Order: sequence, then C-alpha cells, then structure tokens
Amino acid sequence: MRISEDVFVCRAELGFIQRASGQSLARQVLDGLELCGTYRRPVGGRPTVYQVKPVTSFAELASYAAKAGGIHGAVLARQALRYCMDGSESPMESILVVLFCFPVRLGGYGFPLPVLNFRMDATDLAKNATRKSGFRCDLFWPDAKLVVEYDGREHHGELDRRSSDGSRHAALVGMGFEVVRITSENVRNDKEFDAIARSIAKRLNLRMRPTKRDWSAKRDQLRSDILPWPIPLS
Repeated sequence: MRISEDVFVCRAELGFIQRASGQSLARQVLDGLELCGTYRRPVGGRPTVYQVKPVTSFAELASYAAKAGGIHGAVLARQALRYCMDGSESPMESILVVLFCFPVRLGGYGFPLPVLNFRMDATDLAKNATRKSGFRCDLFWPDAKLVVEYDGREHHGELDRRSSDGSRHAALVGMGFEVVRITSENVRNDKEFDAIARSIAKRLNLRMRPTKRDWSAKRDQLRSDILPWPIPLS
C-alpha cells in the first residue's frame, strides 16, 4: 500500500518474511513473538510498550509463510515459526523462549515450547490467601506442572500483573505447581542461567544434551546475538 509519494507499507506477514533475509534465525523468532505478542520494543526514544493488541497471530504468520513460495526470506521465516507462538507479553519472555527452546546445535537447551501466559483458576484456598481468582504464568509446561516466571520491572497491568510476593508463590505451590523464578541478573550471568536451565530440565524429565565441546561457543554466540536487547532490572 502506498501512503505517500515515496513511502509504501505492506502487511505484517509479508514484512516478517522480508526481514528474514537480513537477520539471524534467533532475531527472526523474536520478531515473530513480538508480532504475535502484546508488547512493542523501543523505537527511537520511545520505551517498551505493554498491553497492546497483537499485530498478527501465529496462525496468520504460518498461513502466509506457507503460501509465500520462493519469496526471498520465506525459508528462514518458516524455520523461525517453529519457535514462535501467540501470547508473549514482554521482551524477556520472548528471549527466554529462544534461550531455552532453541536446539542444542544452535546453542539452546532444546526444551519443548512452553505455553505463554497461561491462566489457571485459583483453588478456594489460593483465593483466600491471595484474593485472586486466577494466576497468569509467564512460561508454563503443563505436563510437568512447571511455572517459570521472570522477575523484572515490566508492567503487566493491575488485574493480571505478575506478583513476586511470597503469598502468590505459596499459592501456586499449594496448588501442586513447581515455580522457578528468574531475574535479569540470572539471565546476564551465563553460569547462573545454565544452573537454572539444568534445574528446569530435571523438572521436565529431560536429559541435558548440551555436552558437546563446541556447545558453549554456540551458546555464547546465541546470547550475544539477542541479549543486547534492553533487560529491565529486577
């Protein structure tokens, strides 16, 4: 669509494919998660924006990419969609998906994709303890009843915001869930993050596969590719 003499815009799904040819797979995944998520990364001097309507959906991206044929970037875009989904509410949630779920050969830990921002109803006991009817979980693996939450300064809104207080944690544990919390400092420190990832792998009943001699170099390359993103302090 032409909006002025020398300015044209295209639909988000086509833009997603066009960007794929000029960046890494990891950054393409982050683009996809943002397009299907409810936040927008900083542009110019604008801060990160939260609680906005998704630009598109995973289904729309996948459908368009499947029909894109030989459009330049379509192959990488389809590869990136293996790690994309709806529901990310912050840049860090998207970063954690990449770090945890990218395959070992690309420097990740090879975890299965989680459900993002899953809402679970509170039990009566949990309602009494927290005065909340339900909880939203940043990353959730249903089969393992495992919740991973990022403790940062990102805003999630009054009704569904992440609370780091002990009563919420205790309520989730009381409901039978395991809860792992991650801070910005944990993410920045590769040794701390590796220890947390191995703890999560145990809870997911996964055998840690990152044992190849060159995996550390691939992990460092992946981290350096995506961690220049602004990470809010805890």
